[in-house]
Amino acid sequence: MDGVAILNTTIRGRGIFGTSARYGRIEGNDIHTIDCSTGGGVWLGRFSDGWTIRDNRVHDLAASVEHSMSEGIRFSGAAAYNLVERNVVEDIPGLGRGIATDVYSSWNTIRANRVSRTEIGFSEQLGGWGNSWTDNVSDGNRRAGFYIYWMGASDPQPTTSSPAYLLLRCNRSRNERWGLYIGGVQRSAFEDSDYRVVKVTDHPLAYWSAAGNTWESRTSAPSPTPASTFAGCPSLAPA
Repeated sequence: MDGVAILNTTIRGRGIFGTSARYGRIEGNDIHTIDCSTGGGVWLGRFSDGWTIRDNRVHDLAASVEHSMSEGIRFSGAAAYNLVERNVVEDIPGLGRGIATDVYSSWNTIRANRVSRTEIGFSEQLGGWGNSWTDNVSDGNRRAGFYIYWMGASDPQPTTSSPAYLLLRCNRSRNERWGLYIGGVQRSAFEDSDYRVVKVTDHPLAYWSAAGNTWESRTSAPSPTPASTFAGCPSLAPA
């Protein structure tokens, strides 16, 4: 179904799920107290393209007891060309993630969002190409602020499941064990951010430059505590 609009309302108990739906809008909603946590607040999958998810507050999801898809906003199944901006996601217990792309979800723009008090703030998972994560704030998430394909940590070289052509720019992490964690990535750029603590696992650390990755336009991998280069970035995320 195309062109669905969910605007300026309160949704509780169950979240929003769409599959093979395109060009919709989810804007200005309060999505909270979600009892069934597998899928979380907003989940768009299976070729759900061209959505705008803007100015929502997603919070207080139940912890997932089966697997870790308790997520505030999730794209999967090759969902592409979506815009996620100016959302606030917070208070997800267990293994919950704030905003996530997974299973070849590609060419999405995730910008100017704020995520707090989840397991992982912003999560790039399996096989996506061209996702842009910019001007986001991750504050007080339990494991990490920005998480790139943790399953790739066991791959000696990038595979078809390794995310590619990502742009991470003007992001900030505060009060977190790792501001940025990278398990696997290729042909991607990391620029003008303040992560404070960075973990690049052993394999991507070894293949970093050969796989076409750059840090601040240089081919060398980042240090564990890189200097902030955020000073020139706008502050666009919600307070």
